[in-house]
Amino acid sequence: MLQDFSRPILSMAFRFYAKALGFPFDEMTHEFQYIFREMEKYCETEYDMAITSKILDIINFYQGEEQLSLHGEYSRLFSFIENEEPRVPINALSYNENIDTNKLYDLFEDSGILFDLTEDIDNFQNLMDYFSNLLNINLEDEEIIHFYSDYLKNNLNHFCGILNKSTTLNFYKEYSQALAELINLLEE
Repeated sequence: MLQDFSRPILSMAFRFYAKALGFPFDEMTHEFQYIFREMEKYCETEYDMAITSKILDIINFYQGEEQLSLHGEYSRLFSFIENEEPRVPINALSYNENIDTNKLYDLFEDSGILFDLTEDIDNFQNLMDYFSNLLNINLEDEEIIHFYSDYLKNNLNHFCGILNKSTTLNFYKEYSQALAELINLLEE
């Protein structure tokens, strides 16, 4: 799974996807561009270039949207309404009831990596950020693949499908399609 990609590219890609899932703000473009420029430095394979190119497309769609439209769509898609689930849940537990959040919390805590856990532990932003960090440290591929398989692969695929069908903005459509393509690339 990991041998066709440079780890820095995958790490930065998942960091990008985690950040892009947050509430949109004006300076986010600068953060996206910084990640993209860093990715360009590490492109080694055809796959690396494909992933980096997709991220540039997403950045372009983000820049093409009005901030008010992004804010409204984010709220419409991901915000909780009292006694209702959001249209597009961003927690893995919403897609897989068998996730043990206590085990996940212990995993995060034992890693020594600092996280702002104001969001639920199984929030995709936390999971993708953690996965990004796993790719940066010298773990065996097996450990990384185990986390990816347990928490991200199927859950993110399902999430991307729902997001793509639910959104009205090109930014979120491109985001969901590109993330789904990355997941599929990792399976090849």
